[in-house]
Amino acid sequence: MNNLIDKIKNNTYESNKLKFKDNRYIKELFETLKFNYSITYLDLSYNDIYVERIKLLSETLKINSSITYLNLCNTYINNEKIRYLSEALKINYSITFLDLSNNFIKKEGMIYLNEALKVNSSITYLNLRNNNNIKGEGIKYLSEALNTNNSITYLNLYNNNINDTGIIYLSKTLKTNSAITSLNLGYNYINDEGIKYLSEALRTNSSITSLDLHNNNINEDGIRYLSKTLKTNSAITSLNLGLNNITENGIKYLSDALKENYSITSLNLSFNFIKNEGIKYLSEALKTNSSITYLNLRYNDIKEEGIKYLSKVLKNNNSITSLDLYNNDITEDGIEYLSKTLQSNTTLTEITLY
Repeated sequence: MNNLIDKIKNNTYESNKLKFKDNRYIKELFETLKFNYSITYLDLSYNDIYVERIKLLSETLKINSSITYLNLCNTYINNEKIRYLSEALKINYSITFLDLSNNFIKKEGMIYLNEALKVNSSITYLNLRNNNNIKGEGIKYLSEALNTNNSITYLNLYNNNINDTGIIYLSKTLKTNSAITSLNLGYNYINDEGIKYLSEALRTNSSITSLDLHNNNINEDGIRYLSKTLKTNSAITSLNLGLNNITENGIKYLSDALKENYSITSLNLSFNFIKNEGIKYLSEALKTNSSITYLNLRYNDIKEEGIKYLSKVLKNNNSITSLDLYNNDITEDGIEYLSKTLQSNTTLTEITLY
């Protein structure tokens, strides 16, 4: 490892990418990187970077202007450590990719990061996935930064216990923020009330193309609010609603929207409660919808009757190329319906049943 650091120091290291996993020499690495201009990709994930080392890394980042990719996933970063890193980000303008996932950043830490993001204009990719306790109040501070930050295009907030409080703050920001194109809000205890505010924001937001809402608590009212928005929103192309509480009634609202929406190409409805009646509504939408190419319906308690509806509409649907029906109650008769459909459908290239 000392040999590696010597190569970096002497600029004889032959790659611009470095994945470093040896805590014994991490201090020496940070010192060396102050004056290295060839490494652009730095992966420090799964190192235990304690306070003195994060201080040293932060001092390095204040000087280094070559690193564009920084992965700090699972490095035990907490509120104290993010404070030092945020100070560096205020004056660092080379980092575009920042992964802070699987750490311990809470509300207090978001205050520090908020101040950095207000002035930082280089970061385009920000991953805060699985920090678990950012919560609604932490999102309040992030939303403040996003009111003026025009560089972040990818934002991953998966599993941060944001709940409806955080979504209300974020939704207000999304009404004016036109930079974010990909937003992951999965597993955040978002209920119908939160979806109401988010849906209102999406009526005027025209930048978000990928929206992930899987593993929340979206029920009939929530899907009704969202469906109303999807009738006019023409920006979203990828929508993940998997692992919610969408029933036959909810899918009816969504299906009505899909009759008018021609932007969504990828739709994930897995792990819901659509059942046969829901598939009937969805099939009616697929008669006219020509934009969806990927449709995920796995784990939805769809039986033979539902497969019959779906198979009938797929005979004339020329857009869906990938269909996932994994772990539904599809009988031999259901397989026969699908088989007959595939004899005339030349668009569907991938179908998952088991």
